Amino acid sequence: MSCPNCHTDQEQVLEHVFDEKGLCLCGYTQDEGTTPELTFVCPVSLRRIDAGAFAGTAFTAAVLPRSIERIERETFAGANQLKDIYVPESVKYISESAIPLNPGLVVHGVKNSFAQTWAENHKLRFAEDYDEWD
Repeated sequence: MSCPNCHTDQEQVLEHVFDEKGLCLCGYTQDEGTTPELTFVCPVSLRRIDAGAFAGTAFTAAVLPRSIERIERETFAGANQLKDIYVPESVKYISESAIPLNPGLVVHGVKNSFAQTWAENHKLRFAEDYDEWD
């Protein structure tokens, strides 16, 4: 059975999250038994993640698609289990309060990108490996 909004197999969907316009931003696991990983499956043309879109989620990783340009305030507020966030080179703005400064959080991205600057300014570890998630 598929989600009527994103056409993702509901058996793999852990949580349906909708933005202010009603677009489904689903999270799913790729391998049974693995830690939940927040992944955008639709729409691939999404340019901005609205404020609070994933506040309080229990996911440990977030992989953002290459279409994302902005991550708004408190997008991941209260996501205290977030350990890895993959930020594409297309991101040119991250709100100061968008991502929680969890101990051990790793920001994955492209060298000399906005994500790297943001991570360094917030004293978070940066890993140059976004391209591995194509």
